[in-house]
Amino acid sequence: KMSFIKRMKYIYLMMSSMITVLGIYMFIEPDISSLLLCKSCGIILIVFGIVRIFCYFIDDQYDLAFQFDLLLGITSIIVGTLMIIRPDHILTILPIILGIFVLIDALSKIQTSIDAKQFGLKNWWIILLLAIINSIFAFILIFDPLKSSLFIMRIMGLMMMLDGIGNI
Repeated sequence: KMSFIKRMKYIYLMMSSMITVLGIYMFIEPDISSLLLCKSCGIILIVFGIVRIFCYFIDDQYDLAFQFDLLLGITSIIVGTLMIIRPDHILTILPIILGIFVLIDALSKIQTSIDAKQFGLKNWWIILLLAIINSIFAFILIFDPLKSSLFIMRIMGLMMMLDGIGNI
């Protein structure tokens, strides 16, 4: 059992690292192919969703680390599959979908940070800060006040980077 848990945590760490790297790339090169981005994000979301579902069943000391992973795992798989199967339709609403997904994830991390504080964990505020920043960027993506695709790509990259770092 322990080796399985360690493997799942390692895979979770690797997927979070991949999301971080993709986020950095999107931030630096915001004009990458939208179709390539959509399918790449779809693959990452499916794999990450599977990992999150497995992680949900892992016991951690306070039952904090993976408490929302079943919901987020299933959501990731559904969104990832849609991104691969129907990228042409998804691209038009990709910022909104990603914004909603990141907002849900950020809200779950806000709750996790509150729970972590109640357990007396020292670094609870880091989780809270990253979640609040991601929430702000999620709202920008959802409501798209600037209508700039390069800016939106950079925001999406920054959100993915912060989310990956938060997961790590």
